[in-house]
Amino acid sequence: MSSNFRKRLDRCLHDGAMTVSDLARWFERPYGTVRKWLYEGTDPWGPAGLEAFRRLDALEAAIRDRKHFPIPVKLSAPKDRIAYMQKVLHDVNGRVPRARAAN
Repeated sequence: MSSNFRKRLDRCLHDGAMTVSDLARWFERPYGTVRKWLYEGTDPWGPAGLEAFRRLDALEAAIRDRKHFPIPVKLSAPKDRIAYMQKVLHDVNGRVPRARAAN
């Protein structure tokens, strides 16, 4: 099992001042799934895994750009963080591909 995904995700967690819930919103995956990626070293796989790697690339780029990250400390209430992450996802929509149904 590769730990590269886990290391990259952990770096985003810290450099972006994110929570596991923020990451779950970014990846549009359940909290438990993202928690397994971080703390159990489970790597995403299959088509959903490819999507997760694309989103990780976009997140790393957004953090490097420092336009939206790190997340402001004043955003401690869950509803504020949710709104902020929705705005960030909207702003970087060109970099974060939407999941597509198989035809």
